Amino acid sequence: ATLPTAIDGAWWRQHAHLVRFGSRGLEFEEGVPLPEAGEAVAPERTPPSPDAFSGIVGQEALVQRLETTAKGCEARGRVFPHTLLTGPAGTGKTTIAHAVAASVGGRLVKATGPLLEDVRPLVGLLAEVREGDVLFVEEVHAVPRPVLEALYEAMAERRLSLTFHGGSLTRAVRLDLPAFTLVAATTEEGELPRPFLSRFGLREALGFYPREVLAGLIARQAQAEGYALEAEAAARVADFAR
Repeated sequence: ATLPTAIDGAWWRQHAHLVRFGSRGLEFEEGVPLPEAGEAVAPERTPPSPDAFSGIVGQEALVQRLETTAKGCEARGRVFPHTLLTGPAGTGKTTIAHAVAASVGGRLVKATGPLLEDVRPLVGLLAEVREGDVLFVEEVHAVPRPVLEALYEAMAERRLSLTFHGGSLTRAVRLDLPAFTLVAATTEEGELPRPFLSRFGLREALGFYPREVLAGLIARQAQAEGYALEAEAAARVADFAR
């Protein structure tokens, strides 16, 4: 296989085993591509769920904004805007990312910031994203700055400009991306560069749940597991929870 000037996710899935990240960056070795996976790699999208945000408590104002945005995007045929969720651990960022994906009928493709150590895993991650999917990156503040900068173009232009090295040759290659939504979660918004922050259509801050909300969650979970829990006991447990 040789390098074309433009690739997509399907090409990457067939040729990723021929690419490595070396001292010069992305290095490509000519070889035999993997066979095409066929229709199995492109499952049908599920319809948007009108109840995607039901059951999320303690973040009512945020949920209302997200629901309104999802309905507006569906009505106008637009992609849900890139969204940054900031807040302490345990405040529901992952749950909200799942709800956003369900609200637009897309899959949730998950990644953790520290694992995106160079451009190669980022390309592999983006190659898994299909039309309408939500890419969820936890601990986005831990993504190395060069990789974070590569995300700028992916978010704004739906493409990624790559440079491949092979022997004495260097080639610029464009990775074309489908329309997708990035939902990034962080506990350290102040560590993110301004150009990255500017590319988010929504920036939402989450806080700790009030005591009464925690007590309600505890009581509901106890009931779901078949236990009877008095209100005073649920409140007592909530006192020891975040």
